[in-house]
Amino acid sequence: DLQVEGAKDVEVASDAAKVQQILTNLFSNACKFTKNGVITVVAKIEDNQLLISVADSGIGMTEEQQAKVFQAFVQADSKTSVNYGGTGLGLAIVSNFCDMLGGKIELTSAPGEGSRFDVSLPIGPA
Repeated sequence: DLQVEGAKDVEVASDAAKVQQILTNLFSNACKFTKNGVITVVAKIEDNQLLISVADSGIGMTEEQQAKVFQAFVQADSKTSVNYGGTGLGLAIVSNFCDMLGGKIELTSAPGEGSRFDVSLPIGPA
């Protein structure tokens, strides 16, 4: 199941290509690691910040896996690339783009319970 909530038809000033890539990578990961379950995408604007949350009820990660998941060419563990594919670049790109845009990303996850990525990006009026 997919649930999408939040701001609609709101224009903001930011790097559209980078914001789109952030969303694409987070949503792609949620789909990849959630075979049966729920993915929720929420976008809203608060205090000149674009807040994006992508949460899933997928496989989740340990604290050790979370500590390295934003590093380039690193996946949660050695079995991940075999079982799910991928290069280990998606979340590294997300983290890098968040930094470039002056924002941040936070991860909350637990094995067997899923993951939640919260992105906050500064914005200006369109």
